Amino acid sequence: DELLGGRSYKNTAHEVEVLQMLEACQLYDEKAKVTIFAIVPEDIGSVKIGLSKSVSRSFDTLIETLIEAIEELGVEVRKKADISLIALEEKLLKYEKVGV
Repeated sequence: DELLGGRSYKNTAHEVEVLQMLEACQLYDEKAKVTIFAIVPEDIGSVKIGLSKSVSRSFDTLIETLIEAIEELGVEVRKKADISLIALEEKLLKYEKVGV
């Protein structure tokens, strides 16, 4: 209800498709139970690959918070691999360079 109400939100890549889905549900008189996990960017003008310093600094807390919220939804969370944030960023940058 909050997302659909006032239309005073900023349009970002995260919000458009979710709102369209919620609006489509309303056409069928259905209400979806939705939990949105997102990071609001500090700077939407620059196009860069990677995490901001503030996200990097609080990444562990972010992951712990996400895991807790997902588990509260009744979803089992299992650790699949041990990878550092730096290694993850390097891997993503490598994919960007080769155009994968």
